[in-house]
Amino acid sequence: MLDCPVEEPTLADALATAARCGHEVEALDEKTPWQSLFGQPSGQVRLEVGSSADASDADGDGDFEPIETAVAEDETGRLSPAAPAVAMSFSSGGDDAASEPDVLARMTSADGQVVDVEAPFELTDPVVDVDRIVYPDVLSTGGKPSGVDLVVAVNADGSGFSQVLRIADEKAARNPHVAGLDADFGLGVSAQDAAGAGLDVAREHGAFTVTDPHATEPDADGGDPEVFRSSRPLVWTSEVPPGEAPADEASSDQAAGAAAAPARAASFSEAEASPSASALSGTADPLAGPLTPDAVVEVPVYDGDGTEGAVGAAIERAAAEESTAFPMFAALAVSGTLSEVTAIRSAWPDSSSSYQFDGDAGVGRCSAPDPYAGYQCGLTSTHRTLYEFGGLSGVGGLSSSDVTKAVFNINATFSYNCDKTGVWVYQAGGNVVSSSTTWHNPGSWSTRLDTALVTHRSDCDGMVRSVGFDVTAGAKKVASSNWSSLTLGVRSANETTMTGWKRYIGRNDGNGGTSGRATLSITYNRAPGVPTSPTTWYGKTDFSCRTGSDRPMLRTTTPKLSVYIRDPDGNATKARFQIWRINSSTQVWGAYMSSYQPSRKTHHIQVPTGRLAHNTVYRWRALAKDSTGREGSWSQWCEFGVDTVGPNTPSVTVLTSGEGIEAAYQHGQETGGVGLTGKFRLGPNGSTDVARYAYSFGSQNLDKTAKAQSSGTATISFTPKTSGPQPLWVRAYDRAGNPSELPDREHRIDVGYPETTGLWRLDEGTGTTAYDASGSKTPRNLTLGSGTTWGNGPHSLFGSRTGDRALSLNGVNGQASSPAVVAPTKSFVVTAHVRLDPGAAQDQQHVALSQNGTTNPAFTLGYRTSCAATGSQPCWSMMMYRSDSSDLTNVAAQSRISPVRGQWVHLTGAYDADTDKVSLWVCEIGTPDIPSPAEPVRADSTSTLTAPWAATGSFNVGRRTLAGVSDSFWHGQVDNIRVFDGQVLAENKIRRLCQGADDVDFKGGAPALDPTVKDKSAEEMNQ
Repeated sequence: MLDCPVEEPTLADALATAARCGHEVEALDEKTPWQSLFGQPSGQVRLEVGSSADASDADGDGDFEPIETAVAEDETGRLSPAAPAVAMSFSSGGDDAASEPDVLARMTSADGQVVDVEAPFELTDPVVDVDRIVYPDVLSTGGKPSGVDLVVAVNADGSGFSQVLRIADEKAARNPHVAGLDADFGLGVSAQDAAGAGLDVAREHGAFTVTDPHATEPDADGGDPEVFRSSRPLVWTSEVPPGEAPADEASSDQAAGAAAAPARAASFSEAEASPSASALSGTADPLAGPLTPDAVVEVPVYDGDGTEGAVGAAIERAAAEESTAFPMFAALAVSGTLSEVTAIRSAWPDSSSSYQFDGDAGVGRCSAPDPYAGYQCGLTSTHRTLYEFGGLSGVGGLSSSDVTKAVFNINATFSYNCDKTGVWVYQAGGNVVSSSTTWHNPGSWSTRLDTALVTHRSDCDGMVRSVGFDVTAGAKKVASSNWSSLTLGVRSANETTMTGWKRYIGRNDGNGGTSGRATLSITYNRAPGVPTSPTTWYGKTDFSCRTGSDRPMLRTTTPKLSVYIRDPDGNATKARFQIWRINSSTQVWGAYMSSYQPSRKTHHIQVPTGRLAHNTVYRWRALAKDSTGREGSWSQWCEFGVDTVGPNTPSVTVLTSGEGIEAAYQHGQETGGVGLTGKFRLGPNGSTDVARYAYSFGSQNLDKTAKAQSSGTATISFTPKTSGPQPLWVRAYDRAGNPSELPDREHRIDVGYPETTGLWRLDEGTGTTAYDASGSKTPRNLTLGSGTTWGNGPHSLFGSRTGDRALSLNGVNGQASSPAVVAPTKSFVVTAHVRLDPGAAQDQQHVALSQNGTTNPAFTLGYRTSCAATGSQPCWSMMMYRSDSSDLTNVAAQSRISPVRGQWVHLTGAYDADTDKVSLWVCEIGTPDIPSPAEPVRADSTSTLTAPWAATGSFNVGRRTLAGVSDSFWHGQVDNIRVFDGQVLAENKIRRLCQGADDVDFKGGAPALDPTVKDKSAEEMNQ
């Protein structure tokens, strides 16, 4: 069984339930005291606005309840109705300042706007009965009764109140306070919004209007919207139509009697006598309003501000007439309603006495002499009614095409006879009805909207009470003009005889209820919103809307498309998509989605196979269709291209020159070396749409990318950190993401192993030249100086290799030198076997190796006389100067191994440009009698060399040069000198060097002894 409620929390829910259940459903979140919004089974929305309120939410909690106007004391001590349409409270009299006794009435709108009405006289203790509050004997002086009561009555729909001065007799009418009453009764009016900002109060002819200059939406005329309003003053007597008598108000307690009178609600301003008044009310009640036109006392209307004493003068003039029936009444009504009604009559062309009338009013020609209904006329006159429905800003925001139907319903009480005569309804404008609307100021009646042929007599065939008029054109005018209200005028098609005379209810039936109220029902369906967030999808990759050169290229012929759709009325929608080929402007595909989705959802659709082709550019758009079948506007155009074929296998070109190029890594050749940068140009190899390249060195994981330039090429760099084969793998991708043809391009790189930068075996044994055996293209041979001779090397001493010779230096001027070998701004390693002569001076420095700068040497390797590492004793040291200047500060690695004269030792000094550290390995060899284990022991500098400098002077053996002067000459032997470029990566190779190994001992040759090349262990051994 379907769950089919008649109300839902939101409009979207109401529409969904209405579609499921087949009946309209009210949306509670859109409800106000005057308006209701309904979702229709068709998907349309119906707005119903009443001439009076029919529900209360005065406490603002969103829960509506029936109108209840009975008054009681509230928590503040003031008097308030139980459940009004507009929150209001009244003075409880007395002198309790907390209850603000001087504020006669306070009204608060749903938006928090407040109007205070203050009485110009002291209020007496009130008497409350149901919906009336009587302040007896106001205006009294000297303790004497004034004969004047102030009666406040809450409107039947709780949207406002009337304040009526009841004047008991001619003596009370001549009270100076009464005789001096101005048109506005001397009431003080002030108003403010919820934030405390003042609202505008305008007065005219005794009436006031409160408008909000801070409102975000203007009224129908583009001005500040009205929030509260009052009627003009109305004065009348107790005269009754023939055959009727007023309610008995004579009692010992006049106030109590008045309070007990039937509560006919609100404005007390209807000047026509109603034949149904007694039937509806039970008893004619003159306090509720004049019972016959003859009871109305004209209050003069002056131009400008001439209202002083106007009401008092009218009362005094009427009181002087012998025919005047007392009590007399003077009233002013205040309202916060959205809707207004009035009746106008040609016999009283400047009267607005029927503004906001309750009960019924006539339409047509009323002839006073007519024997059947002439008593309703007072004077022969033509009568019309006007109904203004406010709160239509939502309709004003529509397009006129959104409005599909509008019906104006009014309820009748009387027809002259059984003839079905015409009633015409006109569009009289937007904001027309006010306390200034009269026969002479009726608004525009130029557009007739509908006609009805009806009779309302209860004893006639075809009698109807409720009449509906098609006012769709008027509602469309509200939409096209962005009005916030619509005024409808009702008149008889026959305004010459009484055969067209009828009577219709105004705000309510005049009997304290709102069931007979007039209504305006507007049905509309706004077009679904223009789809937003258009997105093109390939798999899980999304592309926002793009056009031109920025359009995405897709590697599929079946992409997905999506849009976000919001229906302003909350209707379910479905999307319609179109795809067009750009180059031929032809549609290639279009489709609706198969099912509706709720509003505020994203709609996805996949393009079917066979509709799109490779190498083609398309554009697409979408629109929305709601459940009523109405379509919205197309979205913006978005573009994409289809490319399902990948580019050619890319080309790789080795760059041999240019900025930053240090090596050319040719295909299949051992070239370059660790730390030497090479560059490659990746090319499209004939393809025209390459967007990027993926590549990697040494593996095929393609973890690096390079964006293609406009030429389709990209340049990449390669700086190897290790030697050996490191192939370059490259794959090209086009804009669609298609990869190039397999297999990927392979460029075989073989990074050269570092060669010894300098190698001097020093086995010549004769002559003045020691040759560089490193194999360098520019060998740097050592030239021996005087004081340098040849001697035996460590191998000869140990008998491990015959013919091993060494340089022997005398410690005075012995030295050898060559052009610069070391590049001290980069990582380097220097090694040598050294032996201090047993007679070498212990208190002098002895430098085995160095390289000159301009002032200081870049480095020295050798013996120092005093070292921190050995407690100020001599040590082996590798030292680098911080600058090539007179500043002798340095960074040094000092060994804790104490030097022993007369024994061979192997020294290795190194600088690591990555860590800025200086290191030293000392490997003791011992003597044939007492050999050492030949294990290198490492020492590192405690500080860093952060700014190494270039030294291009000579590479020296057996001395240093400081400020152009050579000193620290070596006294002893030096053998097996080697220089390497790079960092120490294999310390075990330092051990090999210490043990006297030579290149020829290893299958791998020189790299087997190069500590800057990672160890290959057994592969390098000639085993």
